[in-house]
Amino acid sequence: MVKVIWIADKVGYLGGYSEVEQPDLIAVEVTLQSDEFLFDDWRWDGDRLIFDPENKPIVEEPKTAIEQLQAGLAQASFQVMQSTKQIEELTKQNAAMGFKIMQLEQNQNAESEGK
Repeated sequence: MVKVIWIADKVGYLGGYSEVEQPDLIAVEVTLQSDEFLFDDWRWDGDRLIFDPENKPIVEEPKTAIEQLQAGLAQASFQVMQSTKQIEELTKQNAAMGFKIMQLEQNQNAESEGK
């Protein structure tokens, strides 16, 4: 089935089309396999429409406020977990250094008493 549509003369994937003549758009013929025209599967190269669904850009849906908050919470929780691990490691290092200092002080005291 051949259909006439009106599109913007802009190279790239179609952002929309009209089935009614529009003065600021160009008319192009498109051959369809069915009555349904999925405009985002087509791109304009400046001369003709090309059916190219495999390479169409993936459009991400904008996140809702709840999804944004959930993502922020997940990120903050991860950062807290990383900080907790760092604190635990520093605490272990601090304890080891304290133990070494205590040993050195004991050795110094023993040497002082021995003189």
